[in-house]
Amino acid sequence: MVIDTRKVPEFVIQFQASDEFLNTRVKNLTEEDILETHYTEEGMKRRLAVYKKDNVSEGGNSVLSTFFDENKIEILKVQCETMSNENIFDAIKIFVERVLKSIF
Repeated sequence: MVIDTRKVPEFVIQFQASDEFLNTRVKNLTEEDILETHYTEEGMKRRLAVYKKDNVSEGGNSVLSTFFDENKIEILKVQCETMSNENIFDAIKIFVERVLKSIF
């Protein structure tokens, strides 16, 4: 497969979290936060199932991660369950600044 480098990113940021973590975050939202949204237990189950069907290989790997790895596109994998929001933002800032310096 030939990749058109004008159409692929220089780098990507991938947020990683378990279904349990995501479901817990949704359950902890206030009613005001979820008003007129699909943030329900059933809605989350449905969306997670669709995401896995479309983005996870039979071997359990992320199809996108595999694509980016195979095409030498740098990935910052953010472990949402083990990092505070502040640490996540700091990691992204450092990553983006480093990558942009190497591009320009």
